[in-house]
Amino acid sequence: MVELLKKYISGKKVVVLGFGKEGRSTYNLLRKYFPETDIAIADKNTELDISDVVDAGIAKFITGDNYLDQIADYDIIFKSPGVSIDVVGIEKEVKQILTQTSLFLENYSSQIIGVTGTKGKSTTASLIHHIFKTARRKSVLIGNIGVPPFEAIDEIDDDSSIVFELSAHQLEQARHSPKISILLNVFNEHLDYFKSFGSYGESKLKIARFQNPEDHFIFSKVDLQKFEEKIELFKGSKFRFSSTSSSEVEAYYNEGKILSVLTGGTSIGVRERMLIGEHNLKNILAATAACLLSRILPQDIEKGIITFQPLEHRLEFVGAFCGIDFINDSISTIPESTIEALNTIKNVDTLILGGFDRGIDYTLLTDYLSEHPIKNIFYTGPAGLRMNDMLRAGVGAKCQTSYFENYNELANLILKLTTRGKVCLLSPAASSYDQFNNFEERGSTFKKIARLLGESCH
Repeated sequence: MVELLKKYISGKKVVVLGFGKEGRSTYNLLRKYFPETDIAIADKNTELDISDVVDAGIAKFITGDNYLDQIADYDIIFKSPGVSIDVVGIEKEVKQILTQTSLFLENYSSQIIGVTGTKGKSTTASLIHHIFKTARRKSVLIGNIGVPPFEAIDEIDDDSSIVFELSAHQLEQARHSPKISILLNVFNEHLDYFKSFGSYGESKLKIARFQNPEDHFIFSKVDLQKFEEKIELFKGSKFRFSSTSSSEVEAYYNEGKILSVLTGGTSIGVRERMLIGEHNLKNILAATAACLLSRILPQDIEKGIITFQPLEHRLEFVGAFCGIDFINDSISTIPESTIEALNTIKNVDTLILGGFDRGIDYTLLTDYLSEHPIKNIFYTGPAGLRMNDMLRAGVGAKCQTSYFENYNELANLILKLTTRGKVCLLSPAASSYDQFNNFEERGSTFKKIARLLGESCH
């Protein structure tokens, strides 16, 4: 990797654009291996955390509203995932734009299992990594899961498999694709970052766009057909949805087992899995196919599926407090995932919706709730207000709706209106950025509220 970096930045002036977790790791690695290189840091935030910055005293910081004004002075832009090239208005043709993801895909593509999708990618990537560990195979888990790729360089050798969770933001600058690529689904999201659903979808599909004929692309035919009907991305393209004939995999579910065709076929029991819901079954199918292609034994895959613990904030059972079951699905930021939650969790009496409004179409969810009314719906944020307006005509008197300004108001609402013995579900169908830094903070706040209620009932 260091040699590849040298090829790109030797003798060049570099600016690290965006100084979050990944931006800091980019700067630190560049400063470590290329101490003589002219490196600057550009970020709109004027109060950056520089506690872990190497040689912070000599770093050049360009911050504030005009942080982009000096970009033209640098030869290379090292972009962080949270920075949209379109939004900040950088001319792509003018500068060489690098990212940790693009470099990792270029350097390690033959070792990478890449996972993307609007929903399910963290669970699927974590499950694959867990199965590899169960089979005593070398594996690192990086990417959108919260580990910047550069942080794992010292852990990778020629025998390592790299499980890479890839967001559309990370794939935007990709020019190489993983050896094994997984596309779980594509739903309408991140329209605050991408100009359109079409550009968002194109970014997702880069996970397979640059594959070689011997590489493998794992996808759901049903989901891909739905996506293809919405936007025509495939005309004139060179996507390869195939694998070598000697190791082709088709995985499907029947009577408690995953049945996979792999040079003769095998079956893997999954009845005892802790990952509940139809959507998680799809994630398990994708992970199974990737692991079979990686020549992991069926018995190790089955053991890995059975022992895998679901991730936090994803249909997470918080506990029973004051006679109410609390379930935290804060990861749900789109209508489709909230519908999956309601299809999976029975006995929901109170549903918490809303947050930051990204302009998503909520018709699918409001139609569902009109046909499957929930007794109590609590709304918050601009997205919640819009959902409430859309629902009034369809739901009418079937639901009791309440609006809350912030999560501190939730405890009294839940205790007053939720029927004992039933479920209070946080599955917002909206981003968290109106009140929180991320969905994790929102989920943790909900869990704290639930546990404090539990203490008050004793």
